[in-house]
Amino acid sequence: MTFTYDLTTAIGQVRRLLGKLETVTTTALFTDEEITQELTESGNVIKLAAANLLDVKATYISEKKKSTTIGKYSINGPAMAADLRKHAEELRRQVDEDGSFEVSETDQESVF
Repeated sequence: MTFTYDLTTAIGQVRRLLGKLETVTTTALFTDEEITQELTESGNVIKLAAANLLDVKATYISEKKKSTTIGKYSINGPAMAADLRKHAEELRRQVDEDGSFEVSETDQESVF
């Protein structure tokens, strides 16, 4: 299970669209292999792969993270999940509207 963050690769570009937590190995939810699989299933369309992974992340958060308050800090899992889904919808809209397919050519040897 590999983690890389290099913006010259399709994996790095997907991670950037997934948010800051996905660009750090200790907080990333997805492995390079999972991102590569999603890129393949999404026809190597970077924004579409990111949108699909945001939906997966939103589902994970809604299942695992409930609303919690500890002292003056609070986490609202359902709101976080809704924000992720909204971001996914926007990425899909960009793909549909702009035709910005950003097709990547994944070089499997450089990924692993």
